[in-house]
Amino acid sequence: MTPGIAVFARAPEPGRAKTRLVPRLGEGGAAVLAARLTTRMLEVATDAAVGPVTLHAAPDASHPFFSLCARRFGVALQAQCAGDLGARMHAALVATVAAHGAALLVGSDIADATGADLQAAARQLRDGADVVLGPVADGGWWLIGVRAPPPPTLFDAIAWSTASVFDATCANVASAGLRLATLPLRHDVDVPADLDRLAADAASAALLADLPGAAMP
Repeated sequence: MTPGIAVFARAPEPGRAKTRLVPRLGEGGAAVLAARLTTRMLEVATDAAVGPVTLHAAPDASHPFFSLCARRFGVALQAQCAGDLGARMHAALVATVAAHGAALLVGSDIADATGADLQAAARQLRDGADVVLGPVADGGWWLIGVRAPPPPTLFDAIAWSTASVFDATCANVASAGLRLATLPLRHDVDVPADLDRLAADAASAALLADLPGAAMP
């Protein structure tokens, strides 16, 4: 099994990217960090050598940043479909399974995910899991993997961007009668406290280089 990897990312537009970090980083700094996080995830996904990588861009694929990423990393580029986050992710999973037989979908705002995480997720699918989830500390998840087209109910009644996302997704997986496996806990970068954690971690601090307001007050 060689799953395709779908990397979800938004254009790093000042004022629209990582808006909860604007009080610390400013609009421009938040956009720079968003671009750096996306670049890091593409590095992780391509270096993991798990399967073909596609960058799924929002709100469309026209931003020059996306074209630069596609050329730099040799990945496919396509726009996310219309609809809410659940609809867009469901469509991406269905298309990736159709193309590659299995799928891993990852977010682009995780600073501590590794290629070993992606390799472990692919291994869990090969070993019989129907769904793999990579939880994050705020109650959501950064990775979902499937070995077959996901049921239409997989993302039903999920309040996105809340602390209930992981539990609600697990409940939907169980209701569909699917076998679930999970990865170790990771951390996303959404709120100012996440910047403090990054700054204190030598492996991640470079993401904040030259960004005014990134250092802990």
